[in-house]
Amino acid sequence: MNHSFPQPLQLAIWCSYINGFFSLLSPGRGIVGLLGLVAIAGAIGAWVMVNGKKWGYVACLIAGCASFLVSLLGFFAYGLGAGLNLLFSGALLAGLVHPLSRKCVKIWLD
Repeated sequence: MNHSFPQPLQLAIWCSYINGFFSLLSPGRGIVGLLGLVAIAGAIGAWVMVNGKKWGYVACLIAGCASFLVSLLGFFAYGLGAGLNLLFSGALLAGLVHPLSRKCVKIWLD
């Protein structure tokens, strides 16, 4: 973890790590398995971003958008059962698109 990053970006990195960890614990088939692969790709992107590469931010952003859209569809289909996943995906996406995060990525990442 890079502690010089702003708090919204640190939140997004932690949410990405948590999504990747829980997707490793619950392997699935079909769309759930695809969402797990997206979450793992987002966690890898977060790790690359912490190591100073801008493409990690892009990978994390794409994975966050996909995860949020699928979580939103799951929330409408299953109700509050999918609410926690929607909460983590929303926090991940909000942390990534926050103005402080975008400014940090623009200035400090290669």
